[in-house]
Formats: sequence, structure tokens, C-alpha cells
Amino acid sequence: MLSACQRRSQGTDLPADIDLVCTVDPSPAVVGPAQVTFSLTDSTGAPVRIESFRLRADMTHAGMAPLLASGVEAEPGEIVVELDWPMSGDWVLSVQATLADGRELSREISLTVQATP
Repeated sequence: MLSACQRRSQGTDLPADIDLVCTVDPSPAVVGPAQVTFSLTDSTGAPVRIESFRLRADMTHAGMAPLLASGVEAEPGEIVVELDWPMSGDWVLSVQATLADGRELSREISLTVQATP
């Protein structure tokens, strides 16, 4: 089962006609290796092609080094990022992408990583 990442900001940092959905596997997110998938679609539900994608994951408290990753477009409009969560707690995922049509996309998404059971 995949869990959805939660949007942290509802600002205008995402083009109005683009929907961004984030899922994480394993679900719920736990310390250790994970696959985070970002799906972008337009207002008709069609996939949106991505030229470049960067992700920065920061804990919500100071003192932890950020995780930096680029994504691989697994299929049109779907980016897969492999991460290794070093610590449980609240994280902020900062997405920066350039769409194939040249538009820029940025979004902050909150995610809670649980301790390994």
C-alpha cells in the first residue's frame, strides 16, 4: 500500500492547470530505503512531461543535513526518486522541476517518517 504525501503549502507555486500527487513506498514511510513517486497531470488528467526534476528533503528541525536527489522519469509525467530516510520525524520535500514546455514548478510537501517497527 502506498501513502500519499501531504501538501504543506497551497500557494501559487504550481501552475494552475497542473496537479501534483506524491506517494511513498513503503507505506507508511519508515526509516530506511524508500521510493517516492511524483505524478504530474494536466486539467484533463493527461500526464505532463518533465524536463528536469530536483528534490530536497529537510527535517523540520535544525541540525540534520538535507537529502538531495534528482528524479528519473519512469513514464511520462511520473518521476521516481530513491531515498534512504536516516531518521524518523517530520520532513519537508521541496520539489523543483522544469516542465517540457519550459514552465517552472515548485512545491513544498510535508511527510512524516516513522521509526522502523
